[in-house]
Amino acid sequence: MGSISRLGGRTKAKTTDAAMSENNLQALIEEGRFVDIDDQWLEEMAAGQMQVDDFLQIARLLGRNKEKERAGLLLGLLAEHYLEQEDWPARYRILTEISRHTADPKKIEDLKDNIEQALKHVYPNSPSLHQILNQFHFFDVRNPEEIKPILEKIHPWLLHDVGQLFYEPGRGVGKVREININLGLVRLDYEGHKDGAVDVADADLMPLPQGHILREKVEQLEAMRERAMRSPDEILAQLLHQMNRAMSVSEIKECLKGVIADNQWAKWWTAAKKNPQVLVSGKGARAIYSWTASSSVADDAIRKAFHEGDLKTRIDLAKQHATRSSELRALFEEHLLKLAKNAWDTKEWPAALELLDFFSKGPLTADPGYSLQDVLRTAEASALLAGLDSPHLKLKVLEEYGRMDSDGSIEILRSALLKDDNPRVLAYVFQTLQRFSPETLDYSLEQIFRLPHSHAAVFSWISQRGEEEGDPVTTKLDGKFLITLLHVLDDPEFSSHRNKMKKALEGGLLMNILANMADPDQARKAIELMEHATSIEDYRRERWTNAIRIRFPEFKQKEESIFSTREASERKRGELEHLVKIELPKNRKAVGEAAALGDLSENHEYKAARERQEYLINRVQQLQNDLARVRVLEPGKTETSEVRPGTRVTLAQNGNKVVVTILGPWDSNPVENIYSYQSPIGINLLGKTTGDPVQYNDATWSIERIDPWE
Repeated sequence: MGSISRLGGRTKAKTTDAAMSENNLQALIEEGRFVDIDDQWLEEMAAGQMQVDDFLQIARLLGRNKEKERAGLLLGLLAEHYLEQEDWPARYRILTEISRHTADPKKIEDLKDNIEQALKHVYPNSPSLHQILNQFHFFDVRNPEEIKPILEKIHPWLLHDVGQLFYEPGRGVGKVREININLGLVRLDYEGHKDGAVDVADADLMPLPQGHILREKVEQLEAMRERAMRSPDEILAQLLHQMNRAMSVSEIKECLKGVIADNQWAKWWTAAKKNPQVLVSGKGARAIYSWTASSSVADDAIRKAFHEGDLKTRIDLAKQHATRSSELRALFEEHLLKLAKNAWDTKEWPAALELLDFFSKGPLTADPGYSLQDVLRTAEASALLAGLDSPHLKLKVLEEYGRMDSDGSIEILRSALLKDDNPRVLAYVFQTLQRFSPETLDYSLEQIFRLPHSHAAVFSWISQRGEEEGDPVTTKLDGKFLITLLHVLDDPEFSSHRNKMKKALEGGLLMNILANMADPDQARKAIELMEHATSIEDYRRERWTNAIRIRFPEFKQKEESIFSTREASERKRGELEHLVKIELPKNRKAVGEAAALGDLSENHEYKAARERQEYLINRVQQLQNDLARVRVLEPGKTETSEVRPGTRVTLAQNGNKVVVTILGPWDSNPVENIYSYQSPIGINLLGKTTGDPVQYNDATWSIERIDPWE
């Protein structure tokens, strides 16, 4: 093998030890303690005492100390050693580092050949290796220092080469079928659908090495199906272990799609999650499952989380894990009973009710020493309800107050209607007040409608309930309510409720209100508010105002002509053609692809595509309607006895002059003093004649002359 250099004669030391830290290595180099030795160091390296990273660290330190030649010698001997060992990943790393320490351009061709040979062994199944190297001009390199930056760019493409398997959340397992280096994209065929384009740097793509359970699903599906039914807990354990993160039930189900049939899932999942090394955190749809090294490790993690958690966390853990072991059950029961007694003694009523509710339902059934009635007789109602986060407990408390049938209970319910934001609570309170005290309900609604900003949550809830035909709420909604809703729609206090309220108007609220509306003045005001509301989309504004005009024909708009230049109308026709021939077909395809993903209720891609489709259809209808009403303005042919569309108006003021052109709404360009006849300036000028005074830019001007627009 020949000789190799080492530092300070430390043949037995590892560079990972403190004695061979980077600082100590630096000191040894600066002291000149860099001498030649025999093959002993390489033998120790082969025995595992020295690693590739150790030698790379030494080479880089040598390079920084102007010892490039010695660094190159060290790395060259290492490269030969790994060639003999057929350790191709190590040889590739060493060759890459050599490029940083090689100053002789004459050696570059041999270096490139060696790197290509190593890559062929590191990526033996890479069909695009030569194409990728060529694309990044690897074969054209003449300067050794250019090699490593190129290899860093090449690496992601080799990892994502054609045929490689990946997992992507939401899409499942996909196989790369095409790479596009120019666009930075790879195309994958996924399980449920074909042809998904992904950025090569997308962190969501998880590679699937040999032995990974999701790779097995693709390559040995039948065998995996048999194993899954035979050993559910083993399959779940392998999946969680190899994914190396906590997963939700929906994610686990997605990963095992095609392995576990839908009609077998419930039974399979019940068996699989019993694995004692599987740890669950959270509950319901938010529950996540992770893998632990042993059942005792899982139990220890549960104990730790229980002792460190707040009350809600402790109750949730007890619900989930009380049946896991008798030791955990005893711990939970003893500790939570102590907390219940302390909550009662210190008058912490929300905590007392949380614990009472827990012990009344199991899995631990015990008597904390007090009842719900005891708490309600002792606690102040408004403070108690304000402190409860659980809608379930609020309902339980309000139902108990409702049974008391007293003036005090009616006041408690009224206060809840004004202050709460949970739909279930609001529905119960509304129905109870309507049954036992309708006058209190009417008074409360009047207060809500009068001060909507102070009661935004319940105002939004009333809007949503008003969507349903026949709902008792709808009898309370009229034109006054609609005007109030439109007044507040743009306000920041309603930003979190805005979309729900617009959806309610779209879904039936507006029609229910119109059925109760009798005052034309309210209809006129509603149209006016709709036309100025910035948060209402154009297609909705047109549909809603049309609905009001159908109910009140006296407000029906006349179909007036639209004046336009020929160029502007042609642009609109071009837009219409683009929508019909390109955008709509493209959108229909997107709707179909999104629908194929399944579960339309939770399919955001499908909802977005359908909303886009609705917008495009409305835009096409609007353009068709507008173009049918176009009157083309011909240059130089407009009659000039007065200002009208198609005229150029010269305004004068104290020796100053300005020329204003009046055209159609599609031609407006205020920067060039071209205004629509529908704009405030245009409306102000229309019908005026030469010599008339007019307001322009907050000053009084006179019309000097009117010419046809050229």
